[in-house]
Amino acid sequence: MRSLVHRASPVVLASCVRLAPLRAAAAVRPAVPVFKARSHSTATISPAALHAEKEGDKALSQKEGTAAVAQKEGKDVHVAEKALLQQADTGVGAQMVVPSVDALRAAGTIDVTIDGQSAEASISDSVSSPSINRPDKDWTLMHPIWKNEYVHRVTYTHLPPQDFVDRLALNTIRAIRFNFDWMSGYSFGKLTEKKALTRIVFLETVAGVPGSVAGTLRHLASLRRMKRDGGWINTLLAESENERMHLLTFLNVRSPGAFMRAMVFLTQGIFFNFFWVSYLIKPKFCHRLVGYLEEEAVVTYTKILKEIDGGELKAWKTTPAPEIAKKYWSLPEDATLADVVIHVRADEAHHRDVNHTLAELKDGDLNPFRDGHA
Repeated sequence: MRSLVHRASPVVLASCVRLAPLRAAAAVRPAVPVFKARSHSTATISPAALHAEKEGDKALSQKEGTAAVAQKEGKDVHVAEKALLQQADTGVGAQMVVPSVDALRAAGTIDVTIDGQSAEASISDSVSSPSINRPDKDWTLMHPIWKNEYVHRVTYTHLPPQDFVDRLALNTIRAIRFNFDWMSGYSFGKLTEKKALTRIVFLETVAGVPGSVAGTLRHLASLRRMKRDGGWINTLLAESENERMHLLTFLNVRSPGAFMRAMVFLTQGIFFNFFWVSYLIKPKFCHRLVGYLEEEAVVTYTKILKEIDGGELKAWKTTPAPEIAKKYWSLPEDATLADVVIHVRADEAHHRDVNHTLAELKDGDLNPFRDGHA
């Protein structure tokens, strides 16, 4: 099993939800009438007993009066809150009016604690403020942080097709790669920095589609069937975001031109709809397709690493890694672009193994990977 350290998801659902203590003004419920049983006996009531009964009536009257005052004050709080909410909904004035935290808490709203930290610590005057103020401003999903002893051992592996679905998926990927290699000039001449970056940026825009589509479809199925998903959704969405982070990293090195952006727009539209329909028909085909796609990605990044070692991309040995990459993969400050490629290849190998595994599972099987969340 690969040695990896999973980082906790930056976007954490409330780990503990507790009811906020209601203020005294709003917490007092309407007084409930108290019925006192009076004796219908003709026996004579002693003066002491009569005095005690009068004192009890007096205390009850005072208590009911206090409750009535508190109830009125609580009602005023609710009226004020209702006015604020109505004002916010109607958009009265130049600025949207948002009820304060105190007003909502007085009305009996819930308070949220995340990882033991109260939301009060970061919310100032508006309920739309972030619940937790993260110092690193990193909202990425859970993803592997690779150890050096693993990333340098990543190699190309191939899963031979076992049936018609596997062969169809493999031949589809081979046809896509052949045409893209030919059209992009990757098959001809030397692998220059421009060719490498063009290929990486374009492929990452495509690679981020399957996880998002599959995760969305499984999310909708979970809602529609009103049952849990078995941990697939989180893994698929994390994979999709991981590919997007690859793209954002290399965009710091090269920004594509208008023609490439137009091609990305066209390709994304075609591939998105193809994968959407395919996943509705045969999820196994889609996961096997991604598995074979990631096999080719490992081949591409391995070739780039060879060019970094002694080819046209030697400059990447000394080119500083973008800050976004250092933060995402927890790289050292002196990390280079070569280190980034090594970690990206490890990600692709992980996606390869994950999707080949998911393709083997039957409908209803649980996700065996630890980053899944049911």
